[in-house]
Amino acid sequence: GTGNAVIPKSPDIMENTTTLYDLTFLNKFTKGDPEKVERYVQTYLRTSERIFNELEDAGRQGSWEDAYTKAHTVKPQVQYMGIDSLLKIIMEIEHKAKNEPGSANLAELVGNAMELYNRSANELRSYLQDLSKDAH
Repeated sequence: GTGNAVIPKSPDIMENTTTLYDLTFLNKFTKGDPEKVERYVQTYLRTSERIFNELEDAGRQGSWEDAYTKAHTVKPQVQYMGIDSLLKIIMEIEHKAKNEPGSANLAELVGNAMELYNRSANELRSYLQDLSKDAH
């Protein structure tokens, strides 16, 4: 088979890679109003940053209880932004914290969540920049 084909990572190809977020739900929810979408994204970026910083602290301290609270708080916001990969980890943190704290490496789970959060937040910031370019 051709399973060993190497895919070149040229900048052009990287540009077209799918984003971590998916605003389909938000567009339906706002009936496609770009200003409302923009506001929701801005609000998400503002509020989620604090919660994820607190989640990161909880991970460092190994506090499953705090991690549960933060994960539970931020879950619907992540869902609205359609960041499925991040949502999966948030739900895993929430589930493990509630049902089997100590069964997994909290710091590692939180580390993965932070990486996806930061990447998706950067993508959403780029999205907002592109919006403001189009508007002017």
